[in-house]
Amino acid sequence: MKIETFSSMSEVLRTYYARKNLHTNIHQKSANLRQVITTLLDRNRKKLAIQKKQMADTDKMDKYRIYGELLHTYGYQAKEGDKSLTCINYYDNQKITIPLDHTLSAMENAEKYFNKYNKLKRTRSSLDVYIKETEDAIDHLTSMLTALTLASDQADLDEVHDELSDYGYIHKRVRKKGQDSKSKPLHYITEDGYHIYVGKNNHQNDYLTFKLATGNDWWFHTKKIHGSHVIVQPKTENFLIGFLRLPQISQHIIPRAEKPTVWRLTIFRKKTSNVPPAEFPVLLFITLTILLSLTLP
Repeated sequence: MKIETFSSMSEVLRTYYARKNLHTNIHQKSANLRQVITTLLDRNRKKLAIQKKQMADTDKMDKYRIYGELLHTYGYQAKEGDKSLTCINYYDNQKITIPLDHTLSAMENAEKYFNKYNKLKRTRSSLDVYIKETEDAIDHLTSMLTALTLASDQADLDEVHDELSDYGYIHKRVRKKGQDSKSKPLHYITEDGYHIYVGKNNHQNDYLTFKLATGNDWWFHTKKIHGSHVIVQPKTENFLIGFLRLPQISQHIIPRAEKPTVWRLTIFRKKTSNVPPAEFPVLLFITLTILLSLTLP
């Protein structure tokens, strides 16, 4: 835990209010970006609901296929002008009633049902792709909303803005020469001398995971929850308890919930092209389940 020493109470108050004002200013400056992301999330969630409803509608396709097949088999029993045909469904040996268009022949009705089946089959195939794309967009936008919560300075906000513009969500910002400053991950050093790096957004997470970390480091991230990638550079293998003692680190990777937290200690990671920042397949990981009520010695 970091301990700061002040020469007077006045210095304590000045430091406290300066940091409070900084936090307030960053929150105010992030308001526009937060509104953009929230609007995009709402739009994509509505789109996903529509896509899933369309997917549910494709469940009828097998019924239409069976209607067509049965009409090919029993269509000779239908008379001109019939509005339905009752026959035995040879898939389950139960009676089934097939609605008919009385203006069409049995074979024309069968063709009509096969056309419906093929259309829904193509729709389902397309929806599989569209739903995955929409879910990925929601996941990516949610991660950027988390990054705004973790932003501690203007450089962090600029990185979120740049990521939004890189993916075509908003226009690129106008950069003035010498105006940009480099956004940096949080860096902590424990009392035992362990270096701990915490990413505050997707770009920082990628930097920590694929550039800073080496094969001897430990990588932490909560499973299926957006938040920081944490790199620990251990001096020995027995560093976990010392790591958990740091509340300022743990709050970034332990969700505020009553359920157990699952951490992934990744041994091998691999980044592939054409995927959003901070998304990559994990080739091998160890899962730790840690109760939030854990009492440390």
